[in-house]
Amino acid sequence: MGRAGRSSGNLFDGGEPEDAIPGLEDLIPGVHEDRRSGRSRSVGPIRGRSARSVTVRRGWLVLRLVLYTVLFLLGVLMMVSGAVTAASSYGEAATMAAAPQCPPGTDLAVETADCVGDLVVSAEGGVSEDDDEESLGLVLPARDGYYLWPTFPGDAAFAAVIGDDESYPVRVEFWQGNAVTLTAARGDDVQAVTTDDNPNNQAGTDVGVALMGLSFVDLAVLLVIGVRAIRYRWLRPGLGLRLAVSALIVGGFGMFVAAVCQVSQPARILLTMTVAPSVTAGVMLCVCLSVFSSRRRGHSGVRRRG
Repeated sequence: MGRAGRSSGNLFDGGEPEDAIPGLEDLIPGVHEDRRSGRSRSVGPIRGRSARSVTVRRGWLVLRLVLYTVLFLLGVLMMVSGAVTAASSYGEAATMAAAPQCPPGTDLAVETADCVGDLVVSAEGGVSEDDDEESLGLVLPARDGYYLWPTFPGDAAFAAVIGDDESYPVRVEFWQGNAVTLTAARGDDVQAVTTDDNPNNQAGTDVGVALMGLSFVDLAVLLVIGVRAIRYRWLRPGLGLRLAVSALIVGGFGMFVAAVCQVSQPARILLTMTVAPSVTAGVMLCVCLSVFSSRRRGHSGVRRRG
């Protein structure tokens, strides 16, 4: 059963390889294949315009493949570096969790020993917002006029507790001279945030970078599959290719959304890693069932026409 018409570039559509791959008549001057008889016949030399068209198509194909390769390598680099730094940051988080309490009288803002200490300080001016990041000006009582400006992911509940008061008490947890956790209370409402200096937040951000790199790798593979000259020569058309492409599209989009969420809220890695894979798997299952259903309807139509 022959194909009807030519493909417009749809990954799931039929099409003729000759639409995207230079044919024999384009590569060897004086030869043209008669598609009806399957034999070759001689024609005159290729016109200059046709030769230029073949060169442009080849150059464009090579350029696309180079760009896709760069995207793939960038994704691999982000994925590997993010995974390595995340492992290192989680190691630091484990060290912080096992660290002893700092002895009384320790200057927590400059202490580099492996100990954890709490200090109640005054937060002045309320929470400052900068895109997805927020910061808080803390006055250290041991140092006259010394301010500490820890940054942390945006948290509306914590900002509401601090309010617009000129001065508000905040309990700060220090580790190795860094403010790693801020806690504030207004009545019974107690809110805490982890700062950008907290190793758990750094690890969560690194996980987001690794996921972003994985989504770039996924996109590069999809773009290569979309090159018809490659698809027709090395990929077997049919249900397997449709399912693979569908899985890559849904999975790549899910990884990208999870990466954005993880980078913006690194402390909520458990929530992101629970919700994102579950939703992605559900959408992927629906898409695969839709592909199966579409194929079944197509076969039923072919049998009825036969």
